[in-house]
Amino acid sequence: MAKVVYVCSALKGDIKNNKKKAAIYSRKVMELGYIPYTPHLMFTYFINEDIREEREHALQMGLEMLPYCNELWIFGYRITEGMAAEIRRARQLGIPVYYKSVKILDIRIAERRKQAVKKAA
Repeated sequence: MAKVVYVCSALKGDIKNNKKKAAIYSRKVMELGYIPYTPHLMFTYFINEDIREEREHALQMGLEMLPYCNELWIFGYRITEGMAAEIRRARQLGIPVYYKSVKILDIRIAERRKQAVKKAA
């Protein structure tokens, strides 16, 4: 069974652009053979980020799902308040936390594709 990776990246600030980045990060996780869990992509379809109570509820829902994840991967250079809470909770639960670079993931994806081509040949 594939590992579930909690995708931890910024949403606050430039929400539209940050959601696009989160989708890219999630795609990279999937291409490496893992299952991405990206709460801020899911929950923003039905919560209003501008309403503090709804935003806090969404953060709490993400934290409630964290124990079902095998790893937490941090993307981006800025750690938001919500990300810090996710990282703290993962560490409390003993879930491995990794900082990831899209460039490094692209190299790993390319290597994985080359191996798949060799196997098929």
